[in-house]
Amino acid sequence: MSKHNDGGPAFPGVDHTPGYGNSVPTTRPNGETVWVVHNPGMTLRAYLIAHAPTEPWSWFQPVAIAKPEAPKYADDPSWNLTPTQIETAKGWRNDPCYEFDANREDSKLMAFVAAWRSYWRVTEDHNKLMKNQRDIQWPAFWADTMIEQMEKKA
Repeated sequence: MSKHNDGGPAFPGVDHTPGYGNSVPTTRPNGETVWVVHNPGMTLRAYLIAHAPTEPWSWFQPVAIAKPEAPKYADDPSWNLTPTQIETAKGWRNDPCYEFDANREDSKLMAFVAAWRSYWRVTEDHNKLMKNQRDIQWPAFWADTMIEQMEKKA
């Protein structure tokens, strides 16, 4: 995992009354003594992550998880299907509600159907996972972008 710029403490050197937590006396340039907490607490990055917009920008894409590979189409020679089987498979592939009356003994055609059904299930799971990753990765991306922009202006 790469190291991110945390932006430093979100609330550095907050003044407190004497004896508060781990506060220590500090003398300001004008000679005034104040009690300052030197525990940096939350980083600016953590603060920005907590306050990121709920919805990502439309162009934001999470770091991708490999998309499942689709099975070959019916006319691919590796299936070794007859022309009639190819037409049946194409009809079913284009419309899964297609009247599929292939004999269950037709193992080549059933293998084709099983491969596509499995692919659709795995693809649905992949899409859900990508949505989850988008929701997880977006706040950190937003925070890193904000810190980068603040440093450019500084």
